[in-house]
Amino acid sequence: PAMAAPIERVPAELLAEIFNVVACRAREANSLTSWMQVLLVCRYWNEVACSTSALWRVIYVNSNLDWLRLCLLRCSRSMLDLHFFAVRVETMDAALALVVHHPPGIRALRIPGYQRQTASLRQLFKSNKLHGLEELVILPVEPSPDSEHDYALSHDRHPRLRVLELSGVSVPREPAFFARLRALTLHEHCCATNAFTLPDLLDALAAAAPTLEELDLA
Repeated sequence: PAMAAPIERVPAELLAEIFNVVACRAREANSLTSWMQVLLVCRYWNEVACSTSALWRVIYVNSNLDWLRLCLLRCSRSMLDLHFFAVRVETMDAALALVVHHPPGIRALRIPGYQRQTASLRQLFKSNKLHGLEELVILPVEPSPDSEHDYALSHDRHPRLRVLELSGVSVPREPAFFARLRALTLHEHCCATNAFTLPDLLDALAAAAPTLEELDLA
């Protein structure tokens, strides 16, 4: 029998690592799906890529919920990085209903440019502790004085936060919540609900000082 081509003799574990590097570089270059060309090379590459959970855990949610279901199926062993950008409220509600019971949990949740508060987003935070959450970005298109929302953020519920970027979301007063942050951005309407004052901010920055690298209080 003919010998397999050299690339077909690369162990699956090594090939998976190569695919992960390719996917990371594609996302850094804002070419979100270009890494998926590896699926078309040969059956062996396709099988390895489809069974590599880490390749499918970074999900850019859009109106195609079948794509989300496919990603969730293939990343069943990995924590999720979820990116919502200017999606319809109905799409966000349906997507969050699908991911809320993902066993490994959510590592990053980025929602820039959302139109309005959704009950599903509030429910996600109030019904789940999200202990693995490391990155949280929630930015409405046009925040208003009456649009500050309480998502029950706390150190106990979100002890691993590294990146926090909020507008229209109440921040807690406990300094421990900020202690491990590397990046902190607070825009309008984050302080009224919990009476977060200037002394609270100074306490938060003091707690974050050992790790904080980026700060934006615009």
